[in-house]
Amino acid sequence: MSAKKINLVMDNWFLREAGSKSSTPFHHDISYFDMDGTMCVLWLPLQPTKKDEGVVWVKGSHLWNKLFLRVLFKDGHKIEGNECVVDGKKYELPPDILSNKDKYQFLQWDCELGDAVIFDMRTLHGTLSETVPQKTLSRYTLRVAKEDAKISYVGDWTSYNYRKAMQDAGYKNGDNLGGKMFPTLFQVN
Repeated sequence: MSAKKINLVMDNWFLREAGSKSSTPFHHDISYFDMDGTMCVLWLPLQPTKKDEGVVWVKGSHLWNKLFLRVLFKDGHKIEGNECVVDGKKYELPPDILSNKDKYQFLQWDCELGDAVIFDMRTLHGTLSETVPQKTLSRYTLRVAKEDAKISYVGDWTSYNYRKAMQDAGYKNGDNLGGKMFPTLFQVN
């Protein structure tokens, strides 16, 4: 990230129970947040995970210079919103990765406890098949942003509750990250 300062954006715990028929749609994380700038995700498995059990990343997709609309993680993975331009930025429908697997290179690894994958929030990732997991899988993610990240209330498709909490805390369009909601995790003095 070549950062002089890093702020926390959000952390999550994900659980996929054994026997679950759900899968992770291909998406990138940036469109779920009212922010713009350099941001990364730290992805940690909470038990050993074989590469065919976990998420895969589309190699180089963070360099496409594209923004994709949000994909719901339920109800058939519908896309939220329509292609649009907001503040000069074009938001497009994500590509159909699963129907065109031969057009992409995928990155995936066997992961042990203590392993981590760090990736740009513009990297497309998801699962390649709807294989029903034989064991419960859980992951922890930490999203962080460097000093160039700013609040950017972009579209109706971002999470309403998250946006409302930001607005209630006094964050306005163009504000830098910081304060109680986005504490500083690292800073070069």
